[in-house]
Amino acid sequence: MTDASAESTRSWGDDRDWLLRFSPPGCAAALDALFEIEHEVTTSLRADLEHEVAHVRLAWWNEELARLVAGAARHPATRRLAAEATRRHASP
Repeated sequence: MTDASAESTRSWGDDRDWLLRFSPPGCAAALDALFEIEHEVTTSLRADLEHEVAHVRLAWWNEELARLVAGAARHPATRRLAAEATRRHASP
């Protein structure tokens, strides 16, 4: 298995788990971080979540993605994504 699967025991669903398993070397960690960010954002869209809470969560993630681009990410997943981008000399 790839480097991301070694550090994460989460499952992102069969398709994504296969993608992580067979992604090119060095890509799995960034994909895992992206899947975690997607999970956090889509959690804000749950029907059972209070409307105001959903808006606050989505606004926070909007700000967090701006922080990621600015090099000041706070969430562990965006920090991992930033580290992978830096390692690859790429933009997050």
